[in-house]
Amino acid sequence: MVPQAAKEVYAMDKHVKLLMVVKDPVVTLMSAFSRQVSASGPIRYTFLKEENGTRTVNGALYSVARGLYSVHLKHWLRYFPLSQLHILDGGALVKDPIGQTQAVERFLQVPPRLTEDNFFFNQTKGFYCLKPFTMREPKCLGKNKGRPHVTLPPDVKKLLYDFYRPYNQELFRLIGKSFDWEPKDKV
Repeated sequence: MVPQAAKEVYAMDKHVKLLMVVKDPVVTLMSAFSRQVSASGPIRYTFLKEENGTRTVNGALYSVARGLYSVHLKHWLRYFPLSQLHILDGGALVKDPIGQTQAVERFLQVPPRLTEDNFFFNQTKGFYCLKPFTMREPKCLGKNKGRPHVTLPPDVKKLLYDFYRPYNQELFRLIGKSFDWEPKDKV
């Protein structure tokens, strides 16, 4: 999210291959918001603002702006061609870590090493865990991962999806593929 980062990385190695993990920005925002609510108490939709009696999304907030992936990607595309970037859907990474990590191996053109034996599903957390090559103990997501997110009222959910939709569509246009980020239930 630091605009000058792309320029600095390019100065270090203009041939570097880059990975970008993106996730439905509404889900990402709700994850951050759920952490905030669990730490601070009653629910206040801090990512919304009132303007002339109308509720809108506060795009200036860091937690909201971090989901504007097309804006961030454009900084990188000024220095690196898309062929040097691999964009992963974080939702797919959670559901299919082996398929996604094998795609990363192919992108990086490294010999395939990861197999299904390197992952196991942790029933308690509801996520896959990694069994690293060099460690005996598996590595799982931290304690703050896997908690339920705050359930949004339909009008707030609609505001968020409507806000992010043009940025998501621009991202999909830039990368030449799309991710299934629209809610299943029509909002």
